Amino acid sequence: MGKAEGKGCGNKGCTSPEENGWSKADECSHAEEIVNDDEGAVGGQKERGLEFAKFFCNGWQEAILLITSVGALRHCVAATKTRHWLRVSYKTNIPVKLGLLILVLSVAVVVFLATACRFRQNPSLQETIEFMQRSLKQHNGQRIQQPQLAPDVNVIANLSSEGCKLTYQVTQFETVQYDLPDIDPKSIHLKQIGNTYWAVFRTMNFGKSVRYIHPGDPSSDYSAEDGGFSLDSKEVAESFAKALGHAVTACGGKSSTF
Repeated sequence: MGKAEGKGCGNKGCTSPEENGWSKADECSHAEEIVNDDEGAVGGQKERGLEFAKFFCNGWQEAILLITSVGALRHCVAATKTRHWLRVSYKTNIPVKLGLLILVLSVAVVVFLATACRFRQNPSLQETIEFMQRSLKQHNGQRIQQPQLAPDVNVIANLSSEGCKLTYQVTQFETVQYDLPDIDPKSIHLKQIGNTYWAVFRTMNFGKSVRYIHPGDPSSDYSAEDGGFSLDSKEVAESFAKALGHAVTACGGKSSTF
């Protein structure tokens, strides 16, 4: 895909989307830029735990606010049964003070815990990359693609990271390097190629920062403005695309200028 300066990939181990029939003219809907934590088998208990955390965080704020508000109201009602609170000094009306204090504290607690929950629901960059690594190891699409790779091509599917720089050893013949901040997050989308699904992307402002390296044939090395990852199902590919978008955003990736 995206060969630079006329250099192609003549190596039989090449597995980029363009080599498998994808062209930049093909488009489909953009993936959301957030990690989908309920991706099924990938991540297992960790994803289920995050789903429970989301359910808990989405409901407890209202419950706490309702309970404490009722308690505060009861204190205020109790005060009005004995004397009208408008006619009594605020300094001496203890039930009203206590009710208002409970209400203020409950709101403060809800705001604090809501902030903590939002922070917890956003996976860190390392958690996101680990999710991507598991997805590629367990659901790599190049193992099942048709037509199959040559018999002597071994799919390695090893994704490593150094900060916001990713290195993906696809096979023994091809390694791809990515700089996450250079990827345009809005360009990330899915493309079906044969019986596999690719999470594909372009770089910001079409910069050729995706490096395709071929250890056995350095003359075939090239840089491109686009890249992609092959997965074995649409569901996994959708989750991977969202994880990739989250990682790009976490690393400061921005959309193209135009």
